[in-house]
Amino acid sequence: MLGTYMSAGHPKGTYYFNGQEVTVHFVNLTPDWIAKNQKVPVYTVGPYDILNVIVWDHPELTTLTTQLSSAEESGFLVDANGTITFPFAGTFKVAGFTVSQIQAIIARHISKYIRDPQVTVRVTSFRSREIHVMGEVGSLKIIPLMDRPFSLLDALNTAGGTNATSSNTANILVIRGTLAYLTIYRLNAKSPQMMMAAQRFYMENNDIIYVPSIPITDWNRFISQLLPTLGLPATVRATSAEF
Repeated sequence: MLGTYMSAGHPKGTYYFNGQEVTVHFVNLTPDWIAKNQKVPVYTVGPYDILNVIVWDHPELTTLTTQLSSAEESGFLVDANGTITFPFAGTFKVAGFTVSQIQAIIARHISKYIRDPQVTVRVTSFRSREIHVMGEVGSLKIIPLMDRPFSLLDALNTAGGTNATSSNTANILVIRGTLAYLTIYRLNAKSPQMMMAAQRFYMENNDIIYVPSIPITDWNRFISQLLPTLGLPATVRATSAEF
């Protein structure tokens, strides 16, 4: 069931926006669903992240940093193609890999020139992943995702919480996917049990969190009104789900 504010029949699965067909899958979040479907995400490097590289006992190959250096000045920028260029290693792909995997890749490349290289890599500026928080919150936010798991509850707190007088916290939405194919997750934050569960619902790149302002009595009309607000950067591939 969709709950008190979504009881005007099951939502349909197809909408039209600017002549484009939009397929929507709906998931009503429950503690059981989150426990069965959520995994703690592992951060992988992406385009526009900045990496700091240390090759121990080889200062000539170590990223120079000072207290006055910005992240951009003291690291390797991952380009739009997801690659970096490193001495003795050439140009190679790092997007989609964890920092430990990148350490191994660099060590393997430079081992032709350096015996048993010890390499440390860390992300000094997280710029490849972000989420959007919209609607009745303390402040609209674009929040970068970093290398620690970041939950729905974290996102709401970072945006200053929901508006105590105007927000419809029974229907907090997480919108995930592309404009052609969306998955919309609904959280009833009026339930203490669900607020606890929201700590384990983790954000993905380009998720949109939307806190509506009024009770939803006609879900299909609400979605049709919501779609024009999704003129944001294309989001990641949706997770298919159904009630």
